[in-house]
Amino acid sequence: MILFALCLTVILAFGALVIDLGVLRNNRQILVNAVDAGVLAAGTKLPVTGSAAAAALEQLVQKTLDANYPGGLGKGTDYTIAYQCVIGVAGGVAAVWRDVPTVCNPPNGVGQNPVPTTAFSGAGPSRYAPCAPGLGDTCNAILISASTQTRFALGPVVGVNSGSSGSVQSAACSGACGIPPNSPDDVVLIMDRTGSMSPAAIVAIQKGAYAVLSVFDPKYQRLALGTIGPSRATEASCPNTGSPWYAGTVGAANANVLGVGVTPAGYPASYDTTTDQQPWIPVGFSGTDTAPFVSLDQPEARGHREAYSTGGAVSTSSALYKAISCLVTYTNGTNLSTPMVMATNYLSAYGRGSAAPKVIIFETDGTPAGAGRTCQAAYNAAKTAKDAGYEVFTLGYGGVSTQKCPDAASTSPSMATAADLLRNMASTDTPDVKHFYLTPDETTVVTSFSAIAHAITMGKGHLVTLYPQPYITSVSPAAGPFTGGTSVTVTGKSFLGVTKVTVGGVNAAFAVNSDTSLTVVAPGGNIGSAADIIASSPGGSSPIVPADVFTYQ
Repeated sequence: MILFALCLTVILAFGALVIDLGVLRNNRQILVNAVDAGVLAAGTKLPVTGSAAAAALEQLVQKTLDANYPGGLGKGTDYTIAYQCVIGVAGGVAAVWRDVPTVCNPPNGVGQNPVPTTAFSGAGPSRYAPCAPGLGDTCNAILISASTQTRFALGPVVGVNSGSSGSVQSAACSGACGIPPNSPDDVVLIMDRTGSMSPAAIVAIQKGAYAVLSVFDPKYQRLALGTIGPSRATEASCPNTGSPWYAGTVGAANANVLGVGVTPAGYPASYDTTTDQQPWIPVGFSGTDTAPFVSLDQPEARGHREAYSTGGAVSTSSALYKAISCLVTYTNGTNLSTPMVMATNYLSAYGRGSAAPKVIIFETDGTPAGAGRTCQAAYNAAKTAKDAGYEVFTLGYGGVSTQKCPDAASTSPSMATAADLLRNMASTDTPDVKHFYLTPDETTVVTSFSAIAHAITMGKGHLVTLYPQPYITSVSPAAGPFTGGTSVTVTGKSFLGVTKVTVGGVNAAFAVNSDTSLTVVAPGGNIGSAADIIASSPGGSSPIVPADVFTYQ
């Protein structure tokens, strides 16, 4: 009986080890999945500003966690929430303001305004700073940290009642979050230059267009410029005379009619129905992708192989920037249907086919005005684009909520105001992407344009790694004396934030030079032994690879 009792204790101990630890491991994976689901649900509501918005977001998180973890999770006991402002970096150590302040704005979160780039932590392609929506910050990322206890079934026999899952973390972000957009898009940006657009309004939408250029990456986003009413890309009065874009005329009779930088003397009615795209798309697709642009004998396209921005900095020498900077008010009635038709035709004729989604950004400050121009025609033109699979974003500037449709009584669907028209012209909203923006004044225009650009490049909430795992690709020199003291340059990625470096399992002195380089001093070792160099950070330890070996001689 004594031997049986002793053996039973051992059997139960092994049972606890196998069964209880198996249950603990399974519960940890369920917790990981639940936390991932929680942050992804929150990502549909990001960016977030203000206590009320944060409270609504956290209710959604709680509901999602409860639905995905048996028994639910308690905030403050099982999990905590932290907000972040995530931005991108051009390389090396320094952070850049690619997404700040239009995507996130963390000065209150870190107590400094403006926030210095040194306030950002992280590694790899992005950096993050603490953010506090309750203090008025705009935060584009959320971090959930969780840990739970699993009650053991057999463990109490040996005095172990429960086990911890360990800390589980997951972060999600909405927008580009510092990571350059890497999916292709063909985009036409249509800007209103009709008589109701005041000089201040023109300046505002110019700044908004520059924000689009700064968010887009010319390697992936091809961007064309359209106008309401029609335009030509160069004029003698434009301050950017001599710029490299198309300088020809649409026709001798109309040579003095079209212009980005001058108010035309007249406006031929034929341009309401013409199939000639030149006056409506004054600057064609621009970008640096390797796909060939159309030949010069197709002036309708007028593409430009150019970097309209680099690392978020707009190129003032680009054709797009110069054309946008030349935009002035055009004193004529508002035609909203023809520019939408022309943008659709242009995307169909000169886009990259199924290789790139087709997008139209459409900005105006009012309803159609002038003989034969109707809200129904504008709606129908947008519907044609959407039926073709194109995504349509609309931006209503100024008093669009009070501007009345001239044919409101006969429109279908019902459209009483310009705001109603633009809302119906836009693509249907999704939980991740908003398609209609109302910007009543100059202060909201840039933010709206930037939000649209981010929605195009990476609009959905997605998981992000704040501290990616370090990785070593080479060491130089790869060998040194067994007595130690060799200074070894280690090359790889995600080295910022490294807290420990070991050589053959022995802690070694080191210095981080950049995100891709660090220097370590090899300690002593055994002659002929091969020692792995391992770098550790909050993101984990670099995996053992053949490239990390240092050999003692």
